[in-house]
Amino acid sequence: MIQVKWELEGSDIDEVAAEAAVQPVLNYYRQALTGVSCPTHGGKPWLAVRGRTVAGLRVSVESCCPALKSQTAERMRRVSRRDDE
Repeated sequence: MIQVKWELEGSDIDEVAAEAAVQPVLNYYRQALTGVSCPTHGGKPWLAVRGRTVAGLRVSVESCCPALKSQTAERMRRVSRRDDE
């Protein structure tokens, strides 16, 4: 499973509401990136959730190195094209 790293800024953000707000996006990425791993280091990409408010949360895909970043981007392109068909 893809790891999620939370970087919530500000003490007034409700963590439960934040998780509920981005859960569909996290599920999509988790499914799309299943099986992707770094050819050099063996690690997996992870998701970073950042923001100060629930409405302003951003989800990004992070990686350990350029090789994994490239592999992850290629997988996302293939998944996105398949969804457009």
